[in-house]
Amino acid sequence: MKETITPLVTFTEELSELITRLVKQIPYKYRRQAMGDVVQTLLEGKSRKAEDVLGWNRHTVELGVNEFRTGIRCISDVSARGKKKVEEYNPQLLRDIERILEPHSESDSHLRTTLLHNNVTVKAVLNALIDNGYSEDKLPAERTFYDLLNRQGYRCRTVAKSKVQKKNEMTDPIFANVHRLNIEADTDPNTLRISVDTKATVNLGEY
Repeated sequence: MKETITPLVTFTEELSELITRLVKQIPYKYRRQAMGDVVQTLLEGKSRKAEDVLGWNRHTVELGVNEFRTGIRCISDVSARGKKKVEEYNPQLLRDIERILEPHSESDSHLRTTLLHNNVTVKAVLNALIDNGYSEDKLPAERTFYDLLNRQGYRCRTVAKSKVQKKNEMTDPIFANVHRLNIEADTDPNTLRISVDTKATVNLGEY
């Protein structure tokens, strides 16, 4: 049978809104204790009545009342909330993935990052795991799997070839030398210059 609690003061709608508004202005880490102070002082510490009158969660109020009574503030372990990552509850899966990807992985050719690039797709890794005895319904979705590989430093994509440098410190001297030789050839009557298109196969004489 639900216990009937008579408030120590008459809670009008305006008073309830005022109390709620003032409590919201208190810094978050002290707000729960302030809620406990209100409930302990005005509602005899009854969390259910606070839920009815002020719209506060009664479990939060109960914790706030205890904090107010003892002066000890409870700290929530937020890091323990939520779903664990795949590699945390199934480390063997991570070891099997590394075994599959290791032969196909290459480091950055310029050593600018610690990422390992490979030409194996996420789908191919999933299929390889299934071939090694994993059940398809026990494996994470493809998007989740992609995130897992990223966290481990893998990038499943075609390995990019090193970009050829278009110009270095020897480029200008080389072309200056070519320009000088062209001038010498133009002024030498005994020199015959032949222009050859290197993109096509051209037979010279009997060759």
